[in-house]
Amino acid sequence: MDALRGTMSWFATLRLMAADNRVQVVVKGHCMAPLVADGARVEVTGPAAIYWPGDVVVLLIAGRGLTIHRVIGSYRRAGRWRYLTQADSAERPDPPVFPELILGRVLGGECALAVVKVPLRHRLHAVVRFLRVVLRVLARRTIGWSWSLRRAASDRPECG
Repeated sequence: MDALRGTMSWFATLRLMAADNRVQVVVKGHCMAPLVADGARVEVTGPAAIYWPGDVVVLLIAGRGLTIHRVIGSYRRAGRWRYLTQADSAERPDPPVFPELILGRVLGGECALAVVKVPLRHRLHAVVRFLRVVLRVLARRTIGWSWSLRRAASDRPECG
């Protein structure tokens, strides 16, 4: 519990710093390749009021730390917004995250221009990925299985 509290405190401080100035984050892994390479330094802006499908964001995922993934959609449940994100190279989305766990959008650094100025085709691809998740949930509810968007998102990361 203390480790979680320490992580959240550190993350809250980082979010405050990002709100005033861009912060740099070093990417580890190949989940967003070829648009963002392993070891690249990306600049992240502070928290936004809303993130759109296709936006590339840095977020905090429990057990994995800071992660750079693409927003595929959002939904409101129990009065709170949740975002679904997914690595470009992953087959399934991450577990849903609350906006407070998103550091911000990637706005520059050592990454392809398509990360900063997201092309329409990347946004449409993100929407299609989100619709697949929604359809999967609806199909399972129709069959009568107990299902939720949280379970539709893989709890085991395919890519961190």
